[in-house]
Amino acid sequence: MKNILLLILGLIMGFAIDAWLQPHKGSGTAEVTRDTIWDTIAFYQPISKDSMVLRYQTITLPLAKLGNEMPDSCPDQENMGAITAFLDRDSIQLEIPITQKHYADTAYEAWVSGWQPSLDSLKVFPRTIRTTETIHAKPKRWGLGISAGAAMTPRGAEPYIGIGIHYSIAAF
Repeated sequence: MKNILLLILGLIMGFAIDAWLQPHKGSGTAEVTRDTIWDTIAFYQPISKDSMVLRYQTITLPLAKLGNEMPDSCPDQENMGAITAFLDRDSIQLEIPITQKHYADTAYEAWVSGWQPSLDSLKVFPRTIRTTETIHAKPKRWGLGISAGAAMTPRGAEPYIGIGIHYSIAAF
């Protein structure tokens, strides 16, 4: 009877110590790692997908002076007055088309406007965020393994070595 009371008292103390040492349910440790990766994708001399004239812009350009020398023999003597009036001017007005070009690919889209626009190169820096979450589970308390210790037999407490169910109070 005394042995049974000691066994029950030992079991109660074991469960009390376990409840005090064991972390609460669901409190496994979690480790979260976030890596931000900036990758460079270079597109050299991309090809335009579309081009359209937005407007015409009139600009004034200076003319180079050739001097007052007129050719001795002009093939068209009738228009000589118009040629002389043209040479007396110091500038000319010129209409320039302002064009917009569209460059596109799966990784980029670019619009370029101007007179004879072209896109020499384009670099795209996509951002990738990689999240790694590692959850470390609580260690198992119950197990099956080789045991050594004392066992209660009809002859009393005796040394015991064998296979048995064990409960881990602390892990090292």
